[in-house]
Amino acid sequence: MCPDDCEMMSIPMRQQAAITSSIRHRWIRYLSPRNGRKESKMSPCPIEELRTIFLGRGLALCSDTTTHIDHAVQCAMLAERDGAPAWLVTAAFTHDIGHLLAGEQSAGDECTLEDRHDSVGATWLRTRFDPRVAIVTGAHVAAKRYLCATQPGYMRSLPLACQRTLVRQGGPMCSAEVNQFDASTLARDALRLRRWDQRAHDRAIEGSRLEHFLSIARLALPTAARR
Repeated sequence: MCPDDCEMMSIPMRQQAAITSSIRHRWIRYLSPRNGRKESKMSPCPIEELRTIFLGRGLALCSDTTTHIDHAVQCAMLAERDGAPAWLVTAAFTHDIGHLLAGEQSAGDECTLEDRHDSVGATWLRTRFDPRVAIVTGAHVAAKRYLCATQPGYMRSLPLACQRTLVRQGGPMCSAEVNQFDASTLARDALRLRRWDQRAHDRAIEGSRLEHFLSIARLALPTAARR
């Protein structure tokens, strides 16, 4: 654990253990192969769904400086500039889709928006896009926890709001979780996504390239759905 994680220390040990156990099982599930299990039917038009979600709920602020749509486009731009393949650019573009889907969840589910947006988003993406999109999206919060545990000073570099959210997301990983993350599927790509995520808050860049990244997202659809 990072020494500056004061807020995590203020939570009773039993509650910390429950939080960490729940989070660990969630991210391991998203970084692991699906073991051949059948998924539900794919949505008939995922690209139109994305467009509707971003043009509707995406106009809300996700930070003091950017809207959700701006953040999504900036993150995808960084991925594209780094030469990421279409599926990973799409993961960067949709990594916070769970925040925008949270409005469809039960009004009484108070932890959905902050604590489970990674799993909410991954569940939605899994039936619509290349499976790797959901795997990496479902692991981007775990990647933040990993970096907080393995890179000195990383946690202090996060905005205060992000540090507070981190406590509810399980805090920095323990050594066992770090080892599991290192050995997991697509962990390196999840770390790349996390670094783009952290940089994608430039108020000078607007989400005017939405259609460009929707076109790239089409390349990340299952082959049969691209027709």
